[in-house]
Amino acid sequence: MRALAAAIVAAFLLTAVALAAPAPNVKGLVVRSTSVTTCYPGEPCDPPPRATFVVFTRSSHTTRVTIGPTGAFTVRLVPGLYAVSLAPTRSAVAPATVRVPRIGVIHPRFVQR
Repeated sequence: MRALAAAIVAAFLLTAVALAAPAPNVKGLVVRSTSVTTCYPGEPCDPPPRATFVVFTRSSHTTRVTIGPTGAFTVRLVPGLYAVSLAPTRSAVAPATVRVPRIGVIHPRFVQR
């Protein structure tokens, strides 16, 4: 009987924690520019490394988000204007800034250059 009661309490707590987690307000995609490579015809050429993280910076506070295998990412950010960069490649990204609204979800598409 105690085991059943403990299992019910555990299930309730897990459900409460899952419901309390804030939903992401930024759901985006990182794609590579088709003009990324600067290779000479007939020469072997390695493409530049693919970015692993999207980095959002606002008022000296940085949030680093992992990019999935398809280039997708999701994150919950405080509303405001953020500078955007990619890591660890340090390659340029467009757009370089994004405004996160107080209400709603944005779907930015960042291009790695």
